[in-house]
Order: sequence, then structure tokens, then C-alpha cells
Amino acid sequence: MNAERTARLLYMFNENAPIARTLGMRLSFTAEGNAVVQIHQLSACVHAPGERRPAAIVVETVVGEGLERVARNAVKAGIGWAPSTRGRPTGRRSARSTPASRSPW
Repeated sequence: MNAERTARLLYMFNENAPIARTLGMRLSFTAEGNAVVQIHQLSACVHAPGERRPAAIVVETVVGEGLERVARNAVKAGIGWAPSTRGRPTGRRSARSTPASRSPW
């Protein structure tokens, strides 16, 4: 992850963390720019025990693809999935091409 992008993400995290806490939410800034690390971290969230499992995951992907399986597992577990893909669709299908009720991401 380049220094400018890291600084921007840290700024957004620090600005939004207090608001999230007020709403009973928790923000995480992880992955260290590594797609494999990101997949493992998100999978751990999806497979966490019920009381530790998040209600939703909003993720800025390290790479444009590779999280489809994690997204499908999240949806199966009842976890909301909202990728921020910097203008690229995640995976082979765009969210616009799949009805929201059936979209795995």
C-alpha cells in the first residue's frame, strides 16, 4: 500500500471511529496492503462465534478480485457485505447485474 493511500485511510478511520463507537459499531483498519492477509482476516470475522460476528462488513479491497468466497460465506451467515472497490466491480459480475436479494456481494 503506498504511503499516500495509507495516510488517507488512516485519516478516514480516525475521523469516523468516534462516530462508529457512538452508534455501537467497531471499525478496523487491517490487511497491511496484502490480499491474502485481508482474506484471512475477513474469513475470521465471518466464522467468528455468533456474539462476535459482525452485522455487516464494509471493505475496501486490496485487489479487485479474490473475495467472492468470503462474500458468499458472509451473506450465508447473515452478515451484510458492502465492498468499496474504487470503481471496479468485485469479481466477474457487477452488483448492478445481480438483484440485491441474490447478490453475494
